[in-house]
Amino acid sequence: RKSGEFVDVVVEVEGREFPCHRAVLAVTPYFQTMFSSNLMESRARVITLHDIDSESFSKILDFVYTGEILIGEDDVQDILQAAHMLQAEEVLECCQKFIKKNLCPSNCVGVMRLADMYGLCGLKTIARSRAVSQFSEV
Repeated sequence: RKSGEFVDVVVEVEGREFPCHRAVLAVTPYFQTMFSSNLMESRARVITLHDIDSESFSKILDFVYTGEILIGEDDVQDILQAAHMLQAEEVLECCQKFIKKNLCPSNCVGVMRLADMYGLCGLKTIARSRAVSQFSEV
């Protein structure tokens, strides 16, 4: 991807351009549906994404190409939101693992809200259990 060889689409996010390969992007249901439909984007050379930040998209794109992602406390929520939008299930799993690993009394209520917002029932249950079991610290 970084060499530009065989690139057949550019994804633009917040003004940043990401040269990509449609076949690689299509591992996510979001892009697979986009590319296999009669939508204008299925043939477009440049696709602009909205409601997603470029840094999160960059990290998800790196994951799609390499299978690795670096998630931190500062960006886990943004990556989670972007992964949810792009239907990048493996990235969603990585975000949930990170959140579970860093779950504590001070953040369990916020995690419950976040999990509820994105329909992450398992994560919500774990956060709720933590809140109940450590209620005095919450």
